[in-house]
Amino acid sequence: MSILILEDDPFISIDACEAIAELGFEAIPAYDCATAVGFIQTQACKGALLDFDLNGDNSIEVARLLEAHETPYCFVTGRSIEEIVEASGLQATVYTKPANYAEIARALVARQ
Repeated sequence: MSILILEDDPFISIDACEAIAELGFEAIPAYDCATAVGFIQTQACKGALLDFDLNGDNSIEVARLLEAHETPYCFVTGRSIEEIVEASGLQATVYTKPANYAEIARALVARQ
């Protein structure tokens, strides 16, 4: 069971992947939207944890693709839910950093 982690900060990504791997999930790191989109289009995943701000870009495109694939996702970000909704129009779950990635992944998979 794989969980996609879209996070541009390598230290946060490594910590998130390790926490999720300890739960028995395969953590798939992506550091940019193109990599995340490529993964989603070629492999199934049980869920995704998305940073919103990515080196001058944002993960809205990835979130919309996940919705199209009916894959649960959430944002893990320093932004507020109001900022996410205003920027994207999406009604996604938002967790504020710093966050417990293992707990978030467990909750995400439980939604299925």
